[in-house]
Amino acid sequence: MELGKSYQSLSRREFLLLGGRTAGVLLLLPCPVRAAEALPSSTVAASTGGVLHYAHLGDFVGFDGHRLHAVSFPMFNLLYNSLVVLDKSGRPQAELADSWRFSGNLRTLTLTLRQGVKFHSGRQLVSEDVKLNIERMQNPANSANARPLASLVEKIETPDRRTVVLKLGEVSPNIFDLLDLTYIMDPECFSDVTAKGAGTGPFMLESRHPGEPVRFSRFPSYFKTGLPILDEVIVHVPPDPTSMIIGIENGDYDVIERFQAADADRLKHTKGIRVNDVFAGFISDILINTRQKPFDRNLVRQALSHAVNRQLMIDAAMGGIGQPMCLPFPKSSLAYNTDLEGDCRFDPAESKRLLDKAGLGGGFSFELLISTEVLPASPIQAEILKADLAAIGVQAVIADVGSAEYFARHTTGKYEVALHQFRGANRDPKTLFLSTIPWYTRENFSNFTSPEYARLVEEAGRTADIERRKALYKKIGKLILDEAFVICIAPAPSLFAFGERVKGLDWNVEGHPKFERVSLA
Repeated sequence: MELGKSYQSLSRREFLLLGGRTAGVLLLLPCPVRAAEALPSSTVAASTGGVLHYAHLGDFVGFDGHRLHAVSFPMFNLLYNSLVVLDKSGRPQAELADSWRFSGNLRTLTLTLRQGVKFHSGRQLVSEDVKLNIERMQNPANSANARPLASLVEKIETPDRRTVVLKLGEVSPNIFDLLDLTYIMDPECFSDVTAKGAGTGPFMLESRHPGEPVRFSRFPSYFKTGLPILDEVIVHVPPDPTSMIIGIENGDYDVIERFQAADADRLKHTKGIRVNDVFAGFISDILINTRQKPFDRNLVRQALSHAVNRQLMIDAAMGGIGQPMCLPFPKSSLAYNTDLEGDCRFDPAESKRLLDKAGLGGGFSFELLISTEVLPASPIQAEILKADLAAIGVQAVIADVGSAEYFARHTTGKYEVALHQFRGANRDPKTLFLSTIPWYTRENFSNFTSPEYARLVEEAGRTADIERRKALYKKIGKLILDEAFVICIAPAPSLFAFGERVKGLDWNVEGHPKFERVSLA
């Protein structure tokens, strides 16, 4: 590959744009953990202290910082830090790595670690710890979500205690996505991350007992002066969504997350409660099995796309939050193209024309797979789609199944059409195609294959020139619209509600809450 002259002096932003039991409580000492100590008074803000009560549905699936289960989202930025943090504009900011530089050919990335960072055990973070974390992510046995990104790294060198050298197998404009998703765990804890966990984060795991809230206490040796502000974060698991909503209304919880859009309006009009919708890269979509007749024909899939009333789905099932999407690229993505977004218009007449052209003007029927357990808003979406399809002579038979059957069927191709949700849309498009199964170039959920699709995705992911990448992703967008093997609907907001006394709550681009600057008024 030949680099354009502008990439010889590439800025970070420009490169990113490329692309035991006591009193009934289980006390956890996950690794050698330093005894608690008071923060020096000079480093503690006047508002230091307090206990934050956080509630979400579903207990933590262990404390593995490399397995990014949605039910574990509150845990990541409590226990761990990543190597860099992507800001709201997608620019990398220093975290555990305080500086970095690329080689001239963009195939070697050298990171310099911040001085004075300690694990919860009191041991200093060194380059070998980073190496062990990335190698653990690369190991298929550990089921790390970012393994496809970690696999971009062919070799890791640690010439000294603060220097990490990543040798990349190819030009990788999305490499900062890996650094942002690499939560650094203490390697001494790797063997027992299901029950315990320790990193460099602002809080330490204090206690966990089945059926009880999980407690996290302030890490007194956190590397950011004066942080965290809170004494403790307690994570509760309410028995059901209604209990969670009532809990924040009654003041039992300070923060709740991932409730349904139907409850958002109620909470917005509740005195003392604020609601925030966070775009964490989740997109509602429709999966189509291209091996099932008549969906083996792109004309039929296109007809289905034009029959989707996206705006009505947003208004009725998603709290009116967001705009219709044709493609998996938000406006913040370099792959976004205004010219293509009009091609997913709601147009029943066009749907009917396409069906006539395909010889199916008389209509047909199919099963629409959904799961209320997985996607609570999907029954409303399904009824809207069913009514719109009936208007063009197509009958959708809704099959609402349990979560186990839902995942088993759409992951093994035993379905016709399914309402679904994917993640990763707010990252570099190379990351999307590399790590989000619906968009794989082979062995995707739709059983769709295309040599041209594979070629374009590979070329765009290895191209350094920004304008060339944009042109390639425009071609990919046109192909996606033409083949319609996945039909995008709209961004799926991640909803949070919190009391007015909660200050400083923030989120990363993945939708994981950040607690280090949270205080209670």
